[in-house]
Amino acid sequence: MSELPRSSLPELAAISSAARRRLSRVSRVLIVVIGALYLAWQPVMQRLSPGAWDPLALRASIFILSCAAAAASLLPRGRRHLLRIVHAMAGVVTLHCFTVVAVNRLEPGYLAGLFVLLAAGGLLFFTLESMLGYGSFTVLLATVAAIFSDAPGNARVFLWVGVLTVEGVLTLSAYRRVIAQRALLGELEESERRFRELAMGAPVGIYRCDMSARCTFVNQEWCQLAGVTPEEALGGGWAAAIHPEDRERCHKMWQEAGEYGIEWECEFRFLHQDGRVRWAYSRATIAVGEFGARERVGMTIDITERKQAEESLKRAKELAEAATRAKTDFLAKMSHEIRTPMNGVLGMLELALETPLAPDQKDYVDTARASAAALLGIINDILDVSRIEAHKLQIEAVPFSLRQLLDASLKPLNQLARSKGLAFEVDVGLHVADGLVGDALRLQQVLVNLVGNAIKFTRQGGIRVTVVQGHADDSGVKLCFSVRDTGIGIPAHRLSSVFEPFTQVERVGAMSGTGLGLTISLQLVELMGGKIRVKSTVGSGSVFHVDLLFPRADVDPESLASSTVKSTGRFQSPPNRLRVLVAEDNAVNARVVRHFLEKVGSHVTVVETGRAALEEALSADYHLLFLDVQMPEMTGVEVCRAIRAHEKVSGGHRPIVMLTAQAMKGDREECLAAGADDYVTKPVTRRTLLSVIARLMDQGAFGYSSDHVSPASEPRDPTSQESSEVAAQNAESDDAVLDRADLLARVDGDLRLLAELVRLFVMERPALLQAMEISLRDGNAQDLAGAAHKAKGAFANLSASLSLQAATELELLARRGDLAPATDVFLRLRAQVERLEAELRALTQDDRAA
Repeated sequence: MSELPRSSLPELAAISSAARRRLSRVSRVLIVVIGALYLAWQPVMQRLSPGAWDPLALRASIFILSCAAAAASLLPRGRRHLLRIVHAMAGVVTLHCFTVVAVNRLEPGYLAGLFVLLAAGGLLFFTLESMLGYGSFTVLLATVAAIFSDAPGNARVFLWVGVLTVEGVLTLSAYRRVIAQRALLGELEESERRFRELAMGAPVGIYRCDMSARCTFVNQEWCQLAGVTPEEALGGGWAAAIHPEDRERCHKMWQEAGEYGIEWECEFRFLHQDGRVRWAYSRATIAVGEFGARERVGMTIDITERKQAEESLKRAKELAEAATRAKTDFLAKMSHEIRTPMNGVLGMLELALETPLAPDQKDYVDTARASAAALLGIINDILDVSRIEAHKLQIEAVPFSLRQLLDASLKPLNQLARSKGLAFEVDVGLHVADGLVGDALRLQQVLVNLVGNAIKFTRQGGIRVTVVQGHADDSGVKLCFSVRDTGIGIPAHRLSSVFEPFTQVERVGAMSGTGLGLTISLQLVELMGGKIRVKSTVGSGSVFHVDLLFPRADVDPESLASSTVKSTGRFQSPPNRLRVLVAEDNAVNARVVRHFLEKVGSHVTVVETGRAALEEALSADYHLLFLDVQMPEMTGVEVCRAIRAHEKVSGGHRPIVMLTAQAMKGDREECLAAGADDYVTKPVTRRTLLSVIARLMDQGAFGYSSDHVSPASEPRDPTSQESSEVAAQNAESDDAVLDRADLLARVDGDLRLLAELVRLFVMERPALLQAMEISLRDGNAQDLAGAAHKAKGAFANLSASLSLQAATELELLARRGDLAPATDVFLRLRAQVERLEAELRALTQDDRAA
């Protein structure tokens, strides 16, 4: 048998002691009750005849009462049970005794003595009200018994006693009710007084209303906040203080709260008589009023300062967002102004490297090219930061091969590290998943930034890149990328600031830079839903950890490899000749596209109308189609739809790329909905075309394999579509009608191509201007929009930004049907085109002279 815990023994002792005390009290009461009953009834029992009195009933009652009292003393709440039992058994005994007296003709003296003894005994153990209640019930029953027992004398006595007892009960009960009501009324008055004192001294507005929103009380603070007097606020007047624009809303919320029996809570405005507005927050709960009716008691506080602070924060946020947009726009414009001549510099340097050069000259040109590429990288970093801050950078989710991505990203860095005499190791666990879904290009950018920094700040030792797989389940795979170096390290007090823009631990010699690499890496990792951490010891090196979660890619290895090539921006030149159809009604644009495609070994066919493009596409087998959006006879969108409809019957799929001079709202969606595979904005560059081909070059697109791939010479395109769009949307800072450096870069320094483009433009110029002039004269907005759109492509390819801007403005006016200001725009465009033609002629003459 297990022993009780020590802690329970004192509790048991306390319980036993309380039970003993309770039993002792009950026992004392029982002794007094039993003794009094025996003393009272002994003379009666001696006077009664033996047949009329049954002592067993009395003894049984006393015995049952004793047992019940003893049991009640041991039960929880025993005292309450004991009182109930005592009252019940006393009533039984008293009824028995009175009945015996009633049926036997006793002398009045004995009867009076009986009443006196019972009254004295009852007052010792019962309240007056309960004793009279028992007495009235007992005496009335005894009266009935006396009548039926042929004892009229006893009946009259008992009847009078019963009537007096009932009247006493009623009188006492009424008196007690009056006393109780007066006491309750006094308590209510005291409670009301305390409530008003507290409410009047409260620092917030206090009010009380019935459920129909009629006000019964307001304190002074509420009146000051609402701008009304207490008399004006009572009844329905308080609602008039609420601002008219908020009044209906508050009333509706009050009704809904009443219907559902919930708290009322609302923010609204008080309109003062002098026109001042104060914001308030109010909350009211349901309470029970003086006569049991439901009411609402609530408080109201002044939140004007909080609202003003919120408004200030909102304005500050809007100003900050406007400043960010202005900064982003400024960077975009400046990047175009800087990248355009830089593009020309890089193009000329690349052309110079293809010419015979002395060793010293080649070294000079290589150094200049590397410096220009570094400057371009800085500009691109700044643009990345601005795009991320403006929330314009989107994270893609495409399948890719992790190991191929690491191989493509880290091979050039491996060569760079070894050229500095540093060891370079890459360790990817055998069990690390390879097929993943995510933004491979952004992951590559993060790794290149981290590893590039490690190489930059490491003088001796080496760099180690590890990839470890963490938790993996159906939702994805958690990977940890670590880049460890033995470089200069980062002081502890600088660890928290290494991810801030334009911050570096050390800026000496070759270690200078913008300090944006880690900032961009942090922001990209956070956009991908991951975390980046750093640990470092000065003089021993640093280690950066990147934790990312990737879903698994459910594709075959060949498709995965092709997707990785496209995601990371690598492209290939087709091993065989691509047959390409170009549908372009502008001779300059068609010549540019044809030139770039033929340089990579493609066989190009050019048509000028949409109907000719459809017939040619259906009659010959082309690998790729470039369709201008705006063409005579049929638009590019209509041609695309017709080709896709034909393919549904005949089978197959021809890759289609749409070309447009300037992306208008909805153009891209319309082209893709028609079945186009891609969408390119003019001017078209060689890198743009190669990027498009890379995106389309999967196993089924051209019938070529993606095995022979080569990385792009730079990770980004200096003449990207984005910079072209910026150039088209923003005017030049001066009045130059021709950007010579940009034009030379567009034609890759090919002077023969440049001369041919100028010749074609000079031939087409009169027809372009005449078509716009006739449309204006006839008021034909549709033809004017088409002519302006056609001219835009030529202006874009000739780097004529002012003419491009004017043609874009003219097209927009025509599309809106607003021809009133179009004449002035056309005259300005014609003047700029005349200047442009003169500049182009001068440029070609200068080139011939050179």
